[in-house]
Formats: sequence, C-alpha cells, structure tokens
Amino acid sequence: MPVFEESAAATARKCSDIYTQRGGEYKDTWALEHQTHTFLDAVLDEAGSDYFPVKLPDDLKRLMKLADLIDVKEDRMLGGYKEDTLVDGVNYRLVFADLMDQFRRTPKMTTIRPQLEGDKRA
Repeated sequence: MPVFEESAAATARKCSDIYTQRGGEYKDTWALEHQTHTFLDAVLDEAGSDYFPVKLPDDLKRLMKLADLIDVKEDRMLGGYKEDTLVDGVNYRLVFADLMDQFRRTPKMTTIRPQLEGDKRA
C-alpha cells in the first residue's frame, strides 16, 4: 500500500476510535433536538436587529457552533502539536462537511426577529 494511503488509513482509524468513544460519552449532542444556544442567543439578542434582522434557524446556529469549535481546534495548534487536537479536528471537519451540505440543501425561510422588550436600539 502506498505511504499516503497507509498513513491516511491509520489516521482514519484513530478518528473513528475517537468519535466512537466520545459519542458514547457525550451522547447525541449534535442532534438538533439536543442543541442549546443559550450563549449564542444572548449574543444575538444583544446585537439586536441592527446586525441580525431575521431569526436564525437552529440548524444554522448548530453549524455556526461547529465552525467555531473547528476554529478553536485550529487555535490550539498554536500551543504545539498534540495528536488529539489534530485527529479530533478531522472529525469536526467531517461533521461540518456533512451538516453544511445538509444546510445548503434545506429550503431557506426568513422570519423577522421580533423587537425585544427593552431593546434600546429600536
């Protein structure tokens, strides 16, 4: 087997081991029905309709959270090489690719954000 294929296969096995182990530990936290956006919603509410004139759907919020986690994985490489950071980063990218594909195929609807009580920007 060529070195590239052999190395890719070895890393793919490590990726599989990690996402299987963590899936058992964390359960299905990426399912929409298990997603919470408490802090993201707080930021969106604070930003108000000046920045976000439509209510963001949960599948977009999930994708945004995942994108941010991938960025965090990248930032962690600044501290030097750690196999888990790199290998688990592959898993996050795999999930991102699939969820982004699903999102791109979902019909888009816009819902105007309701004015929040006490929103001084309105």
